[in-house]
Amino acid sequence: MTASASLMTGPSPAVAPRQATTVYGAVGLIGDPFPQDPIAGTYVALGRQIAVLDGVRSWLASSDAEAPGLAVIAGPAGSGKTRLLEQLVLGIAGDDRLIGVVPAEDGPRSDAHLLRAATAALGGAPRGRTGLELTTELRAIFEDHRQDPLPPVLLIDDAALTGSQLEILRGVLTGPASVPDQTRVQIVLFGPPALPDRIARRRSLSGLTRYGATLSPLDAADARLLLDGRIAAMRDHGIPAEEPFISEPALEIMLAASAGNPGDLLRLAHTAVREAIATGGQRVDAATARAVTRAASTPGGPSFPPTIASGDAAIQTRLVLPGVDDASEPSASSRRRRQQR
Repeated sequence: MTASASLMTGPSPAVAPRQATTVYGAVGLIGDPFPQDPIAGTYVALGRQIAVLDGVRSWLASSDAEAPGLAVIAGPAGSGKTRLLEQLVLGIAGDDRLIGVVPAEDGPRSDAHLLRAATAALGGAPRGRTGLELTTELRAIFEDHRQDPLPPVLLIDDAALTGSQLEILRGVLTGPASVPDQTRVQIVLFGPPALPDRIARRRSLSGLTRYGATLSPLDAADARLLLDGRIAAMRDHGIPAEEPFISEPALEIMLAASAGNPGDLLRLAHTAVREAIATGGQRVDAATARAVTRAASTPGGPSFPPTIASGDAAIQTRLVLPGVDDASEPSASSRRRRQQR
């Protein structure tokens, strides 16, 4: 069904239900292109991300794959690393090889937790108590698959590895001196911007890095492609190209406020769409974008609030998007207006 906005009890008379549905209804959207969690939305392939995926896949399929090695994909939170990992898994899912994925965690990983998570991701049952025992268990899995057509691949999301964890990584890749053969495995790390430098400072690891890329901020063209791609994926009937759902001035404002970070841009779009609905607008314009970015940058306030409340009575109207957001309490000023009426 086409998503629509419904007013809460006691809305301001400044916004009528017919106006409030125009942003979603007029473009024939069958869902929400900008959910609160950017990762939950439709994946839109951007040129720079395709290039990174192609680079990693090229290494995974090359003759160099017989030697142990690392690929390092770096970028700040929200830059799209998790979505790239998902797309990489989909791209190699048909390969005749063992694939393990260590997902992101809510908090930092201990050395033991990293090893246990990696072993479990590859189908093992970690039982070791010490780092050496856990490392040996993990290497044993790789050894069991030494004769496979392609070496195992281990992908680690949110790989903010430092110190002892980098040493563990070296031990997994090279093994102890008493073992004549190196581990036959390819490891792909998706980590923070500082990760490549941390690895480069360790000679034993820097020599094992086969591919590296840093996700750069979006430019205006990619930002437009990302937002339009999200809308197009959820659209029933198209809108004219000359009438973009998010205007160019609004895009420029949100792109500057997000510093080109895809996750932050999508969060701003999430809020801006709801603000446009609340004000009865038919598109996200520059005024809406400025209101949203000001609220997002307010010191001590929420980074990306679900709705914006300003001095304008129409903007203070709170809406419910069925299946998207839970209803929130009306603002204090809205309650005062109802009491006055």
